[in-house]
Amino acid sequence: MPCHHVVERLAKRHRVFYIDNFGGIRDLTWSDCGRAFRKLRGVIGHKAHKGGVSENDVGRPEGSDPGEALHPSPHAPRPAPVTVDRPLIVPTPRTRMLQVLNGAILNRRIKRLVRAYGIEKPIIWTRLPIELVWRAIEGVDRSLLLYQMIDKFPEHPKIAQGLRERHGYWERWFSENADIVFASARGLWKEKKAVNPQSYFFPNGASEIFRKTTVPSGRSESRRPVVGFAGAVGTSLDIDWVGEIARRRPHYDFVLLGSVDPEVDVSFLLDLPNVRLEGRVEHESLPDWFGKFDAAFMAYRYNEYQRYTFPSKMAEYLLAGLPVVSNRLPEVEPYGNVVHVVDSPEEMAEALDRAIGERHDEETASARRSVGDSLSWERIVAGMERVIDEAEAGGIET
Repeated sequence: MPCHHVVERLAKRHRVFYIDNFGGIRDLTWSDCGRAFRKLRGVIGHKAHKGGVSENDVGRPEGSDPGEALHPSPHAPRPAPVTVDRPLIVPTPRTRMLQVLNGAILNRRIKRLVRAYGIEKPIIWTRLPIELVWRAIEGVDRSLLLYQMIDKFPEHPKIAQGLRERHGYWERWFSENADIVFASARGLWKEKKAVNPQSYFFPNGASEIFRKTTVPSGRSESRRPVVGFAGAVGTSLDIDWVGEIARRRPHYDFVLLGSVDPEVDVSFLLDLPNVRLEGRVEHESLPDWFGKFDAAFMAYRYNEYQRYTFPSKMAEYLLAGLPVVSNRLPEVEPYGNVVHVVDSPEEMAEALDRAIGERHDEETASARRSVGDSLSWERIVAGMERVIDEAEAGGIET
């Protein structure tokens, strides 16, 4: 998730507190039980730490982040750790009384963190513009409120219709009242710029580890071409489109890396002999996988949610030097010089033929890596920090 990449890089130069909880956005389902159990186990385990807070517990927090209190570290050069706090709340966004209760619990925990660590005027950074978050940060003496908008989350397919109007109200509230808005898609940025002049476009990026992707010197003619996808196999992926291109190219192997949403029917993909669903793989192992791919593809559903989403996988593919084929999305079209953009499964199958032929063309690979490098998280976070520094110095009006 983009917020984890941002948090990890901010922690190299700042003291970061990450408030880790989940259940405040959407109705939970049976598929969330495992995650809820891990969350409860984590909360109980953290009781061994003072105040339920653990030092150096960065990793990849599994919950949502109603607010991260960011505070510069006075000690250099050793990077400050991320301190993760896991308060226990009732995991539902439905009942107003529970919203008040959950908000009070989080508000108390944040204020306690501020006192315990002697923080003066922290920067509050959130990617969740919901009522729970506003209640959690209300009354906290902060220097800036920063809203990082990574998608149009009220339109997410898993958000119930009955919750969208409420989430939409608070999303507008945060957009108007935040001191800084970071939008990860151009469409989002244009919308937010109209209501908040201090809105900035910073796309979802790629981890620097993809620079290490190595490609075999040449593809053996006896080996079947491998076409890859990395990401959740869920509601955002057009499963029918994937099946269609796999049927059109039976001599290609299609490898999908990522957890499979139990609510999505992928049974017909499993019946295709040239499709492999590998399940979840560790992020650090993706460069090794990408080195085995001859091309990568993206086939996302086009809806109101996906229209405002910048695919971080595109940045990762490009930084790894992979040829990329994508269906037409607003956030992909500006990269048409290094991505094959298509409008149908038939066009995607034909574009994959061309992309596979480009795999060992160093000139086109270098162009892809150059664009991917401009989308690296290190560059994106450095740009974010410059905006924040300017705001704290009074260079921009907040």
